[in-house]
Amino acid sequence: MLHLCVGAKVMMTSNVCQPVGLCNGALGKVIDFIFHSTSAPPPSLPNFIWVDFCKGYTGPSYFPNHPARKGWVPLHSMRVEAYTLDAERGDWITRSRTMFPLRLSYATTIWKAQGQTIRGKFVVDLSAYEKDHGLTYTAFSRATSLTNIGIIGGLPCDRLCTKVLQHKKMAPRKKEDERLHLLGEDTSTRFSEGFAPGEDPPPDEATPQPAPILTKLKPSRRLDDKRHARNYSEAHSTSSSPKTKRAKRIVPQTSNPDTLNSRFDDQFQFKEIMRIGQIEDVSPDGNCGFYAVLLGLPNIGKIEHGSLTVTAFREQLWKYAGENEMIIRATAIPSVQNNANGVGKCFSWYTLVLDPLFGEKACYEGGCGTDSWMSAEWHFPLIAYKYNCTIVLYGSDAVSVAGQVRKSTQVFLSNSNKQEYHGGVIVHPRTLKVDMPSTIFLVHQNMNHFLHLSVPMDIQKPPDGDD
Repeated sequence: MLHLCVGAKVMMTSNVCQPVGLCNGALGKVIDFIFHSTSAPPPSLPNFIWVDFCKGYTGPSYFPNHPARKGWVPLHSMRVEAYTLDAERGDWITRSRTMFPLRLSYATTIWKAQGQTIRGKFVVDLSAYEKDHGLTYTAFSRATSLTNIGIIGGLPCDRLCTKVLQHKKMAPRKKEDERLHLLGEDTSTRFSEGFAPGEDPPPDEATPQPAPILTKLKPSRRLDDKRHARNYSEAHSTSSSPKTKRAKRIVPQTSNPDTLNSRFDDQFQFKEIMRIGQIEDVSPDGNCGFYAVLLGLPNIGKIEHGSLTVTAFREQLWKYAGENEMIIRATAIPSVQNNANGVGKCFSWYTLVLDPLFGEKACYEGGCGTDSWMSAEWHFPLIAYKYNCTIVLYGSDAVSVAGQVRKSTQVFLSNSNKQEYHGGVIVHPRTLKVDMPSTIFLVHQNMNHFLHLSVPMDIQKPPDGDD
């Protein structure tokens, strides 16, 4: 049971958004508890908790006009699952709990504080002896200034000069220091008089050459690592740069209805979609989702025709998602993220959203692997939020029922966490009551290929009683 109150000092117990400082061990103070007007009152969980992380939070401010609230962040509850094996039944039992990733933290151990930077004043209890090697150093190095540290019981002079050196874990370090010292003296003596004319140093005594400058870094999909890699490569480049693949221009192909008709498993679904608009196909299959969106964005005036390649489009989405993670998670995708019965129950921001979007030095003009495919549940809400548009997806369910593919319509609304789902029906655009000039229509063919659906703005209303 977690007991909190306004003003309580807390610590995060989970990694929510590491790039902006919202990670395990981050310290903050409770500001307020927010309950929705339709939510159950306490002791039910609030919708979210305002926590002030001060300078520990480095992301975008939720209150741009209030500098004093720069560190305020709304924390939502999260669902945690555990699996245990029932020996009698031989089956796994799933247990879950919905909770906030917080705990009271008026004090913490030095071990828990490793890796943190404590910018305010704090008091440390070092005890009478060094319980573990490096403990005192770890405690002192958490502060930004020695004037911020208070020591309970003081610090005897022999603590650092004698007791630390006598710690048993210092023995290997002292032995290595002694070995290096003797090696240095021996080297200095042997080379002080130099060599006779024409005599070269023995192979094992050759002057060591400086190590070559590293010009490559391990590829990373994190935004900060990518910027660092680019700057490092420009500053230390010693080899020729790899050739850049030429991007293909996106040219839509109006598919032959007879050909498309044979490619749909559900013929009735195909006929319904063809009544709404004209299907435009692009290739390759492995990148069809992003291509289809790029066909629709110019039609609604969000970008210019031919202004973006699919690789540049994915990189822009990747940067935008990395810089606005908390806002996107709180505004665009929480209905899927919190879906206990769907894909959101094992949510991972990097695995599901960020990593599939873009990879270091990648080119997606010729397609991509399955790990980089479009994920409708996560990427369509992101695109709708970024470009302030609506995406309507006509398709079929993930599984077939009784051997028949069920029709469905999904609507991803801009600037909203509400994602409409109409199972078993292809809903006419006029029935959806969407803003036609800012809506992209897509088709998910047989659950494996995305197509763009060009819908005329003056499309007639559906017949009475016909969705």
